Amino acid sequence: MPINGVLVLGFLIVAFLMCPQDSGGIKEEHVIIQAEFYMKPDSSGEFMFDFDGDEIFHVDMEKKETVWRLEEFGRFASFEAQGALANIAVDKANLDILIKHSNHTTNTNGNFYTTRHWNPNVETDALACVTFLSGRPNFCHVSPEPPEVTVLSNSPVELGEPNILICFIDKFSAPVINVTWLRNGKPVTTGVSETVFLPREDHLFRKFHYLPFLPLVEDVYDCKVKHWGLDEPLLKHWEFDAPTPLPETTENVVCALGLVVGLVGIIVGTIFIIKGMRKVNAGERRGPL
Repeated sequence: MPINGVLVLGFLIVAFLMCPQDSGGIKEEHVIIQAEFYMKPDSSGEFMFDFDGDEIFHVDMEKKETVWRLEEFGRFASFEAQGALANIAVDKANLDILIKHSNHTTNTNGNFYTTRHWNPNVETDALACVTFLSGRPNFCHVSPEPPEVTVLSNSPVELGEPNILICFIDKFSAPVINVTWLRNGKPVTTGVSETVFLPREDHLFRKFHYLPFLPLVEDVYDCKVKHWGLDEPLLKHWEFDAPTPLPETTENVVCALGLVVGLVGIIVGTIFIIKGMRKVNAGERRGPL
């Protein structure tokens, strides 16, 4: 998603706690988060459900269908995508009215505005949204938070064995980001995949990008991230780190220590065997009482 230009954001997060919140020593056991937002001028949005930090499903706005994070989820539950599309339509309507009636003007520095979910059939509800937000500038006007980026492999790396690189982008806002994989400085697009924007309980976001690859000594990789919270693109580097072989002297020391430990074990074991045999012989000489 391009990040140049002006962004006005309609954004909603609803959290449901399956146990009471942390009060009087009681802490919630599980958290379900429903997150949805609508953005302009990209005219794009997102609707998803999250359980304890893991995505359950999201709705593909273009295909108008529910996409389960794991195929197995869809066998035990269902969700009508039309419900999510209706919510996004409400967000869009509220955002349009908010822009129309607000004194705020759009800008290019990455700040954005939020709107809540109201009944689309009654314009007074949308106007109430404007009234609600106009008295809460800190709620409406949010500065961008730059992301933290980490690159790691899906499993221990072995040369010539297929693996997956993971670019984990965390603690950022707004949910507009541009990610590019580079191999030896050149963009790679084959096989790449990504998650939707995943909400955090602090109202920031996280996201995963994946790159299947075949580890080779001569290849180096970078995850290039652009975001309004960054002064310049952030590159996180990854390359194969071959295990450093032990020096010959170290190997000799290890072998010598192993030999010493083995000999000590043999000597101690022999002593215990001899003592045991002596006790048995002494008992036989005394005979029965």
